[in-house]
Amino acid sequence: MRPILQQPDQDQILRRRGWIRTPLLDESGVAALRSRVEGLQPSDGFAPEAQDPAQPTYHCTYLDPKVEYRRASDALVREFFAAPLARLLADYRILTSNIHVKPPGQGALMIHQNWPTTASLADTTITAWCPLIDVDEGNGALQVIDGSHKLLPEVANFASRPYFADFEDTLKERYFEPLTMAAGEAVLFDDSLLHYSADNRSAAPRVAIQIELVPREAETVIHWLDPAAPDRFEVLAADSDFYVEVGPGLFAGRPKLPSRGFVPNRNRQIDEGEFAALLARGEEIRDALYR
Repeated sequence: MRPILQQPDQDQILRRRGWIRTPLLDESGVAALRSRVEGLQPSDGFAPEAQDPAQPTYHCTYLDPKVEYRRASDALVREFFAAPLARLLADYRILTSNIHVKPPGQGALMIHQNWPTTASLADTTITAWCPLIDVDEGNGALQVIDGSHKLLPEVANFASRPYFADFEDTLKERYFEPLTMAAGEAVLFDDSLLHYSADNRSAAPRVAIQIELVPREAETVIHWLDPAAPDRFEVLAADSDFYVEVGPGLFAGRPKLPSRGFVPNRNRQIDEGEFAALLARGEEIRDALYR
C-alpha cells in the first residue's frame, strides 16, 4: 500500500476512520496568518450577501471573481502550510486551497464529498482543514461521519445528484459528529469522507483554511459531466493554476482543458438502510481498495 501519512500509526487511523486530527500551526503562526488574511481584498470583503437561496452564504476563495485575490490567497496558504504538511504526509503536494469564512448567523455548507482530482480514481486524495479560531458546533465546526469514506465508487460532482440525497436529514440527525478544535489544529481527511458544517451561530466570523493535497506523482484532473451524456464523465487535465485562474468560471460550461478520455458514470442512489449496511462493512470494502 502506498503510504498516505508519514507516521504508520496515524496512517492506520486515517485509513480506518477517514480522518485524523493533528496540531499544524502554533499560536504565533495562527496570529501571523490571520493578520495576513485580514490584509487580503476579496470582492465580498469576507462577508457575502446571497441574492437568492441557491447562492452560498459563506466566503470561499475560488468563488470570488477577483483573480488577483485568488492568486494572493493561494500564495499565502502555500507559504504557511507547505512545510508543516510535508512533514505529515508521505510525498503529497498542494493542489489548491481556499479561505472559508462564515459570517455571524450564516454559512452552512451542504453535506458532500470532495471532488476526485486525480486521473486514477484509486488514488487517495486528502483535504487539510485548519480553523484560525477555536471552533465547535455553535460556530460552524466541521462535522464528519466516521468510516464513510470509499463506500461507493461515487464520482462527486457539482452536476450530479449525490448518492445520499434522499436521506440527508437522517444523516444529520443520526450520523454526523461535530469536531471541536483549537485554532491551528487541523483535520486531515480522505476526500470521499462525508462532511458538512452548519451555520455560524456565534457573533464572530469563523475563519478556516481548506487545502487539497494529492500524491506527488498523480496526474491531476477534473471529471466533467455533460448533461447530454450523463452515462460518463470526461476526464480533463487540470493543474493548480487552473483552480486559481478559472475561479467561479468552472460553473460556466466545459472548461477549455485537454481531454484525457472518459470514464463510466457509476454513481447511483441508495437509501439509508443500504448506507448503514455499507458503513458496517466499511473496513472490508476499503481493505480491498487500498490493496
